[in-house]
Parts: sequence; C-alpha cells; structure tokens
Amino acid sequence: MLLNAERRLPMRYPGDTVENSRDLRIDVLRGLAICFVVVNHIDIPSAYHVVSQEAIAPITGAEMFVALSGVVLAMAYRRRAELGVRQETMVPLWRRARKLYLTAVAVAVLAWLTQFIPGVDARALTTWAETDADGKLVRWDLYGGAAYGLPWPIPGHLLGDLLFLRVGPSQFNVIGLYVVLLAAAPLVLALLKRDRWRLVLGASVAVYALYRLSPQHVLPSTFESPFPLMAWQLLFVLGMLAGWYRAALLRFAGTVWGRVCLAASVVLFLAAFFFTSNNPWKPFVAGSPAFKLSVIPEETFGSLYISMFERTDLDPGRVLVVVVTLVTLYAALTAFWRPLSRTVVPVLAPLGQATLYVFVLQVFAVLIVANIPLPTTTPVFWGTLVHTAVLVGMWLMVRHRVLFRVIPR
Repeated sequence: MLLNAERRLPMRYPGDTVENSRDLRIDVLRGLAICFVVVNHIDIPSAYHVVSQEAIAPITGAEMFVALSGVVLAMAYRRRAELGVRQETMVPLWRRARKLYLTAVAVAVLAWLTQFIPGVDARALTTWAETDADGKLVRWDLYGGAAYGLPWPIPGHLLGDLLFLRVGPSQFNVIGLYVVLLAAAPLVLALLKRDRWRLVLGASVAVYALYRLSPQHVLPSTFESPFPLMAWQLLFVLGMLAGWYRAALLRFAGTVWGRVCLAASVVLFLAAFFFTSNNPWKPFVAGSPAFKLSVIPEETFGSLYISMFERTDLDPGRVLVVVVTLVTLYAALTAFWRPLSRTVVPVLAPLGQATLYVFVLQVFAVLIVANIPLPTTTPVFWGTLVHTAVLVGMWLMVRHRVLFRVIPR
C-alpha cells in the first residue's frame, strides 16, 4: 500500500528535495515520541496507553527520540561541518551541551525545591517508587538523602552529586545522556565530513558490542542506569548517519533495491507489531486498557522478550525494531502526507519542534497531576482527560511561545 501510494496517489510529501533542510516528517515523529514520553511519565490509567506503551512495537518513545535527535543534529550541522568543524560545529554544539547541562542542574534544583511549597507532595519527583516482592510500595531517595528536606549537617557529597548529575527527578535523567552525546558529536561530524562513515559505524558497533559482552557504566551520572551510554550511543550514531546521508538515502529509496528495503522494513514492523500485541503483561499501568492477542504463549513471549528486546541494555532486537519502525512511519508520512497534513501534522509538528521545552514542562506536569485527587470511579476516563489536558496545554504553550525566553528549546 505504501509503495502504491508513493507511486500513484497525489498525497506524497511535497518538500522532498536535497536542498530542504527542514523535514516536517521528522518533526512529526519527534512530536509523537515526546507525546509517548509525557503520557508514560504521568503514571495514571489512560486510554492513551493503548498506543504509548510498547503498542506499535516493542520500543518506547525514548528510543525513537534518541535516534531522531541524531538525525536532526546531523541534518542541521552538515553544512556547518563542511565549512569547518572546529568553529562551525564544535563551539555551537558544546554551547548546546552546556545549555542542556545547566538545564538539567536547574531542573534538579527546582524539582527538589517544590517540596517546600505548602500543601505539595513532591515525592513524585524526589523519589522512585516500586513494588517489592511482597507487594509493598518502596520508595528510593533520588537526592542522596535530601528527598525529604535538607538534612543537618549537610552531607558534603550533595554538591558533587548535583554537578555530576547524580541527583534529580527520574523523569528528566535522560538529559544527561544528551549532554554527553552532544559533546562527542563534533568528532563524529569531523569523520563524516571525510566520508569515514564505516569507521564511525564500526566504532559505534564495537562500543555497543563491548557493552553487550561486559556491561559497565562510564560515568557516575544517574542516566547510566536506565540509559547506559555505551549501549544507547548506537541509536544516536545511527541517527547521525541517517541525517548526514539523508539525500543519498532518499535517492536510494526511489530505486528498486530501495523499495525492496522499504518493503522489508514494513514486513518487519508488522511482525514487531504482532509480537508486541501478544505481550501478556500489558497494560503496564494498572487499570489502563490495552490491545492484546493471545497467539504467542506467555512463556515463549517472555523468553523472546528477555533475550532480544530488553530496554535498558538495548538488546539487538530492539535496535532493529527502532530502525524499521522509524523507516516505516517515515514512509507512511511521505506517502499519505496530504491528508495527514490537515490532521496529525498541526498537532504533533509544533511539539516536535520544541521537544526540550516540552520535556522540561512534563516534569512539573508530573508533579501537578500527582497532587490532584482524581476520582476512583472510572479511572481510565479521568486519566485520559488529564493526559488530554496536559498535552493540549503544552501544545498551546508552544504555539503561543509561553516562556520561550526562559525555558530552553
């Protein structure tokens, strides 16, 4: 259907040119990913979980977002890198990394300070809650002993923990990963400028393989636990390669072999959708609805998932699914752009163009929702209403550029 639409129907993306550096399709995909992140971080039953929680494939918005960030960075800085890596890309990217780092520190401090607002329960940001083997709710301190106020005497390690991003809300810790990836990006751009893509890909895969053989953390920051740098850098580098060679990939997509690869991606995506639809553990949030099949036995599904699709260590199956999912969704946006441009695009593209802004806002949206006493009857209805209100509110803030001079984008 995608191939037929691309060939015959007058619906395809109109700006598919090499010179066009802005690709709204990628903005839409980034908007979709950030919506998944917002909905999943606000941990209440909701109809949105039908599509947000590993529903389209065994991946989450985080994997999509990391890969797409690499695509956007390479597209945005290719021309600059061709003029000169040192001044044109290294300095701006390091400034961007510094901005992200300062944003992470500021959010960590502001999230901690919210506990001193009268009537506010800040534990949604200052602690991590999980259920132990006995079914009891256990909370872990995310602020090195300061989650419930500032102890006295003040622990000497707190300042170091803050500067090394060892403290802060779990909903924001992935920003530490982006700080490191942006700081290293000029080296990748310098190699791509010299067409050393094989070296870039080989080095990235080697680091990923080393982690698979001997999992280890490089930095003391908290992001290393849910997003190990040695593993998750692979998605970012693959995204950079796709963004740098975007023009060549678009030309290849129009060839016979390109269409074969697209067809293979669609088939693999559908297989991944079928697989994740058999997930016996969904929904992940109690009370949420979920579309589930029961074709694959639970033991078989569990064995395959654990061996191929684990999220934290970024198993190879999950990496493959990220690639084929993004390729398929990108092709679908290309083929059916005209109808989508009147419906989906105006909603998702603005959010995708201000993802850091939305990511900062969602931290405090989590706090606000956690302090709202929702009715216990029909929880899915109220959760869906809350998620809708949050997403619409963020969309309106983006459209009207609320606090754009204060909150980084």
